[in-house]
Amino acid sequence: MRPSLKIETWNLLSELGRTQSLVQAAERLEMGLPAASRLVSSLEKELGIELLDRKRKPAQIVTKSLELFSEADRIARQYQRLLKTVLMFPCVNWPRVFICLNKSSKF
Repeated sequence: MRPSLKIETWNLLSELGRTQSLVQAAERLEMGLPAASRLVSSLEKELGIELLDRKRKPAQIVTKSLELFSEADRIARQYQRLLKTVLMFPCVNWPRVFICLNKSSKF
């Protein structure tokens, strides 16, 4: 298993947990439904678990996956806080983030 590093995946899961609807989650993120469905399918394959029961129409969230959605929400919120912090630096170039460190900074 290789965990997803795409923040859009975690944002989608966060919204999916909030709305309990793939359609609504995709709309709130201004993402097409086919793209949202592919993203969830890709993560299901990566993790080896089912997140949505697609046999039901509309697709229903699998109860066992609810904990994952709350963790995804935590990741998405933390990422937003990180971006706010980074944007406070004087040398930020968006959409790529370049952080300027002073000469005394140590790694």
